[in-house]
Amino acid sequence: MAIDITELVAPQHTAIVINECQVGILGEHSVLPAIAEATRWIVPNVARLVLAARSHGVDVVHAVARPRADGRGGRTGGVVSRHTQSAGPALSPDEFSAVLPEIGVAPSDFVVSRLGGMGGLSGSGAVSTLRALGVRTVILAGVTLNAGVLSMMMTAIDEGFDAVVASDASGGFPRSYGEEVLVKSVRPFAPVVTVDQIVAAWA
Repeated sequence: MAIDITELVAPQHTAIVINECQVGILGEHSVLPAIAEATRWIVPNVARLVLAARSHGVDVVHAVARPRADGRGGRTGGVVSRHTQSAGPALSPDEFSAVLPEIGVAPSDFVVSRLGGMGGLSGSGAVSTLRALGVRTVILAGVTLNAGVLSMMMTAIDEGFDAVVASDASGGFPRSYGEEVLVKSVRPFAPVVTVDQIVAAWA
């Protein structure tokens, strides 16, 4: 049954939080090239979502991973670390954490970073920022549904926010598994809606 999200995502109390749509994850020299290849299709949808958000006064938060050059002080877990590889020259922390240019960072946007972990609401200061902005609902997007976006949803709910997941602005690996996550792990706890549905609710 379709739900009316108009009040839930009303601009005055809503923010977009985008996980790891950054050069080091989804860019040409991604450290997770297989995941990048499987999830880059979401980028135009994320760009469309943030453009609409900005035009309606909805805050946009880019949650990025920004490890130190020496790797100290942050962990994503041994298994994940063993699967990372560079598809080209090593990126500096600033290059690695840069938001994809197709999405961009507007002067009104917020960028929060973390040294390690999986989800952008943990260890980044994002929760405090959202509370200071008076946010009650977070619309989640980015990568991956396997881990990062799922982690953000759980953290958001634990912290007392209402969570909404933008289905076509969130990518999983492989894509078919991401679709299963939306149905089996996300939908029982949060509305799963498309970018078109979100934009329509702001119209």
